[in-house]
Amino acid sequence: MFRWILFGIFLCFAAPSTSFSNEVKSESFEGAVTAFKAGKTEDAKRLFLELESQHPGDPTLLLNLGVIAVKENRPGAALGLWRKGLSMHPTDDGLSNAVDWLKPKLPKSDIARKFDTWEEWRRALFVRVSPVLIVTMSALFLFLGGWMLLRWWGSRKRALDEELAMPPAPIGGSAFMILSFFLFATAIGIFIDRLDIRGTIVDETVEVRSAPDAAATSLFSAFEGMEVIIRDTRKVGEETWRRVTYPGGLTGWIRDRQVLTSVDASERAFASAKSGAKQ
Repeated sequence: MFRWILFGIFLCFAAPSTSFSNEVKSESFEGAVTAFKAGKTEDAKRLFLELESQHPGDPTLLLNLGVIAVKENRPGAALGLWRKGLSMHPTDDGLSNAVDWLKPKLPKSDIARKFDTWEEWRRALFVRVSPVLIVTMSALFLFLGGWMLLRWWGSRKRALDEELAMPPAPIGGSAFMILSFFLFATAIGIFIDRLDIRGTIVDETVEVRSAPDAAATSLFSAFEGMEVIIRDTRKVGEETWRRVTYPGGLTGWIRDRQVLTSVDASERAFASAKSGAKQ
């Protein structure tokens, strides 16, 4: 039953993206979809990955790659791919709905942490809207508010000069100005948030350590599908480590292969082992 539900989700998600050329849509993309329908998951994955390397960040390709990851029982990889798409296309409904659909199905979706106002604002607003749209709306409200206030000021000056009744308070203009400043502050918050590189844990369980060393003390465990902030990257010997922060929680080091970020190649999502062993 689950297989048929998954197949139905794939058909809903698999609408071609307008960022492709017609040639890509008619040949490579359709070939990948056909391979998936025929049960040739590895072929479909390979074709989608090849297309995504040619069209980095394309939401339709990342959406379909995430569906394949779900089929392979890799929820962390699926969330990482979809979040990667949302980092470049924050208003894409398909990616957003996919994340909201899968997150509640994680075995462990959160760990103890302090309340973080920034993260609450980010979850409610920053990741849901386009900064370009916010800036545009802010400029529009600033123009409307400024125009209404200037009209009121002119009416007030004329009333004083001609000893007429004073015009009513410019409530509408003031409201537009306040809304404009709020939207502008929101846009600044979005741009600041985008400076952080975020990643998704792709291994089932990851020990976050006090130093970039497998023998270092384990500070806490992170679980598949959880989102972390990348603070630093360091190569130690043959391995590359990343210093990560769980939002509102602690900071520590994990191996780079255990997390998929928005700047990583999408094929990394499928490189993690599914052993569930702590590392």
